[in-house]
Amino acid sequence: MSLMDDWLAYVGDPSQFDSFHFEALLLELDTEAKVEKAFAPLPGGAELAKRLNAFRSAAEFNGTYLLPGQRKRGEPEQLTARYRDGVSDRLRDMGRGEEARLVDAAPIGSLPAEAFDAERGAGNLRLLEVLKEIENDFFDEMDTQPGWIDGLYEALYAATNFPVITRYLIQPVMKYPLDESAYAEIWLGGDRVEFCETMTCVVAGGAG
Repeated sequence: MSLMDDWLAYVGDPSQFDSFHFEALLLELDTEAKVEKAFAPLPGGAELAKRLNAFRSAAEFNGTYLLPGQRKRGEPEQLTARYRDGVSDRLRDMGRGEEARLVDAAPIGSLPAEAFDAERGAGNLRLLEVLKEIENDFFDEMDTQPGWIDGLYEALYAATNFPVITRYLIQPVMKYPLDESAYAEIWLGGDRVEFCETMTCVVAGGAG
């Protein structure tokens, strides 16, 4: 049996396989038609397939992972402001008003990835744990979903190893209340966003 066959069986009965069995699923789903077939049984699966296929077409592929594309997609600082506002709103909904206040207060800036790492290493930039808190909240929500959501998460996470991108891709199926589309555009342009005490930083070249 193929991994596609295993996946379709798993959707019907998640007890048949461990979720990590599907880490390589997207490598087998190497055409848009296969992606559409694999996700058709899921509620919201058609939209998930459409989103994944569009994301793949905008990214590069090294044979194992999806990587950022070759051009910027919009203004990173404007996209970051949009994402920051969504993160702040979500933190407030989670009862994390103090963290939301810190996110709101920090100005948006940009550093090359090497400079960002150096500043962190020197103790000049201290990360806020807000993305980790959102990730934990997301996992709590995953616990309320059908059992196949775990295998789907592992398959999508293995494509980039970026939790925010995984949440963006899975959103048509699991309606987590945070719009991650601005971060996806930032990532496809080669950058990432880090929330620090003194700035919300666009880490230029930090997505790959």
